[in-house]
Amino acid sequence: ARVQQVILQYIQAFDARDANAARRLYPGVDTRAMEAKQMTNWSAKIIEPPVVTVRGSSAEATFTYELAFFHPQTGMSRTTLEAHAILQRGDDGWRIQRLDAVPRR
Repeated sequence: ARVQQVILQYIQAFDARDANAARRLYPGVDTRAMEAKQMTNWSAKIIEPPVVTVRGSSAEATFTYELAFFHPQTGMSRTTLEAHAILQRGDDGWRIQRLDAVPRR
């Protein structure tokens, strides 16, 4: 899969709360939040599609996504995040090696 597809598939896995799919695309991902049963109305969606730079077998992607969920103690939360991902191409395709996301100001 191309780099853009890996990012889109990752956000789709996050949206579906599919921890196994998320780990396949980003082996180091922390899936505790997506697996927390008390969080409901969970959604993740791309706001601005990935802008990708490929250098041989490594790549960088910047994109914006929205994460929303309801937590009984804090109520509804909706955050727009600006993300930067580093990907590596291996025998089985592209995988996310690192992903940093910060709330958009």
